[in-house]
Amino acid sequence: MPQIIHGKNLARAGIVLALILLAGCVPSSVPGPAYPQSTYAPPANNGPSGNYNQQGVSPAANNPAATAYSAPATVTTRYVDPNVMPASATGLVPPGPGAGAGPGSLPAPTVSPYDVPASPPGPPPGYTGSASATSRVVEPESTKKSDDDDKEWDISHLAPDYTWNKFKAALGWGPDEHLAKDAYDKGQALFREKKYDEAAKEFCTATWRWPDSTLEEDSMFLMGEAYFFSDQYGSAQDSYANLLKAHDNTRYLDTVGARLFAIGTYWEQLDMKTHHWPLTPNVSDKTQPIFDTIGNALACYTLVWVHDPTGPLADAALFRVGNIHFRRSEWEEAAAHYDLLRKNHPKSKYQKAAHLLELQAKLNMYQGPLFSVVPLNNAHEIAEQTLRQFPGQLGDEEQRVRQTLVVMNEQFAEREWAVAQYYDHKAEYRAAREYYKTLLEKYPRTAFAQRAQARMEEIKNEPDEPPNHFKWLTDVFGKGR
Repeated sequence: MPQIIHGKNLARAGIVLALILLAGCVPSSVPGPAYPQSTYAPPANNGPSGNYNQQGVSPAANNPAATAYSAPATVTTRYVDPNVMPASATGLVPPGPGAGAGPGSLPAPTVSPYDVPASPPGPPPGYTGSASATSRVVEPESTKKSDDDDKEWDISHLAPDYTWNKFKAALGWGPDEHLAKDAYDKGQALFREKKYDEAAKEFCTATWRWPDSTLEEDSMFLMGEAYFFSDQYGSAQDSYANLLKAHDNTRYLDTVGARLFAIGTYWEQLDMKTHHWPLTPNVSDKTQPIFDTIGNALACYTLVWVHDPTGPLADAALFRVGNIHFRRSEWEEAAAHYDLLRKNHPKSKYQKAAHLLELQAKLNMYQGPLFSVVPLNNAHEIAEQTLRQFPGQLGDEEQRVRQTLVVMNEQFAEREWAVAQYYDHKAEYRAAREYYKTLLEKYPRTAFAQRAQARMEEIKNEPDEPPNHFKWLTDVFGKGR
């Protein structure tokens, strides 16, 4: 017996639906300033024709560090080209659904993978039971009757998903395997005809008509492919992200990672060519997101290394995220991603560049002798490790790293000098002399050591503690600690 939907539930469902549709049209925003220049500049994203060089950054041909960072995309009306694809992106369209639809793909299947064979297959090898056993139908999770259906109202019924599922079921939009398969087959046919917009709509129908199933996984992937090959990269990004969220171990992971990496590269190049503030809307170019092009490029790279941390593009994605933050002077974020790359991908070709760039980021995080010493300690450790790990491989950078170690030694001495000065100004000369002595022992070759030596001579006859002007009071109550 169908359920009766009350007016309040309908209103609530309408509001939820409007919010869902609105949220799907607005990508996330990551505000940031214009790119400054830096001493240790990360390699630029140089396009095939060198049109995307950031001002002051040499092209890939003259910058060995930028060779691995060269972009595989072109800025043309048609982005997808059989000869222009991300590095390591082989087998871009795997066998199965969608094969034969795009560049470099396999021949199209003649039979849908969801067609029921005319005769049932034979028993598996080694099977000793009856071969005519009745087949068992396994329903997806979304169609199984849950315990909530037998209960009265509880707090979980306020969830948007619960309201939306009830709303769809009441309107006849609930799970239906046959309708899902029909939509999938129509999408396949349209996809082969390169009618990508129409195919994407059919695949979308198939995803919500039979959720939590292999058909849903295939439909979500092909919906992303349809948007990708029709140059609607914002919609493609959303489709791939939804696929990874619903099926994090999807068999299309390699292809999805390559697609997202290519989209992120394209958007990063566009932002480096013409940077816009994140809230500047895009209403004419379907190849870009509506808001925040560089923020969505970061999101694409993040999806790659988060969902496939050991994949062929994980280290490159981490490196690019770090470089974007570095160019925006977001030192903590940059250092965190370089650190992940150094520790999780020890064999990456970006190791040397990650060491040098994280060193610079850590030095920029250090704010002086009166603030935390942690960034300075980390920078010192990275500098020493860089010299040990890349002997004879740093070129001109080796001398710069050694000079940086000398500068950091002066900064450590400055911290000891600041503490000694604190006690010196309070006339607590015993404590001041101890810190001056420590400075001389630990950093004897620094400029602050000479100043400490001179100051110790000046206060050598001073009393250990300042005079007690309230002796009459301390005699009564005693000296406090």
